[in-house]
Amino acid sequence: MTEIQDRQHPLFASRFRNLGFSWLANQANRFLSAGGMCYFINDGTIKTRLILHNYFAFLSGRPFHIRWVLRIYSTDGKRMIEKQGTMMDPDTQTIEMEPLVSDLGPFGLCMVHLYPAEGGLIVRNSYMTHYFIEYYTDHAESLMHSCGHPVPKIHQVTDYITSSIEEESQALLLVSNSCQRVFRYPKSLFEKGVRVRIKNSQNQWRHFDLEPILPLGSIKVDLRHLWPDLNTFLDRKPALIQVCGPNVLYSPLLIQTNAQGYIAMDHIQGGDWDDVDVTSAAC
Repeated sequence: MTEIQDRQHPLFASRFRNLGFSWLANQANRFLSAGGMCYFINDGTIKTRLILHNYFAFLSGRPFHIRWVLRIYSTDGKRMIEKQGTMMDPDTQTIEMEPLVSDLGPFGLCMVHLYPAEGGLIVRNSYMTHYFIEYYTDHAESLMHSCGHPVPKIHQVTDYITSSIEEESQALLLVSNSCQRVFRYPKSLFEKGVRVRIKNSQNQWRHFDLEPILPLGSIKVDLRHLWPDLNTFLDRKPALIQVCGPNVLYSPLLIQTNAQGYIAMDHIQGGDWDDVDVTSAAC
């Protein structure tokens, strides 16, 4: 017992409370995971795999039983596929998305929950689930962590991405609505869309307004379709991309690919969150 305690992370161990009844702890833990979200892509060129790790076992210094739940959403957020599994040791489990998402379209949202299932232990506080996502082609791959989590509260979000956009690359921006509620979504989510702005090194701005994104839905924006003269506008220098709208998921994802198999991902490097009744929240 002493050896196990020596391997435990003290902050991690303090997060738990033993209720003594496994069925009660299992019910309580269902509401204490905020989950973690990312985008899946399965467009014939780019594929996606998720990498889940049992960090409960890693931080507790011993085998620790967990249950994971994966939910995958279509672009309109109305269709969902669910997959579940368990882990005991500090293992890593890889989930290939291609066979799971064939009926959901070329891209969409994924949400993962990791729940403690170790006897009567519950988590004292809600927490976000962290995991990794690998986007890959036949020639290259790019790895990143989960992008954020769903929230029931309505807020106005302005996210920022700074990146160099390669002249020969396809440049796509994935944006989604992170609002998740059991009952009644507010009308404002269906009335106001997202504004995408881009600034070059000369402090010149351009913007484009998108349609409203449905809750747990997502949209793909082709930056070169919006601005065909993008190379001239940026002049081979980095760009600042700003995404503003109601409940934009932290964070939008910029994807660049080319015919040679190159793939690169950039996500948010900063963001402002405000309640919708604050006048300064306007895009």
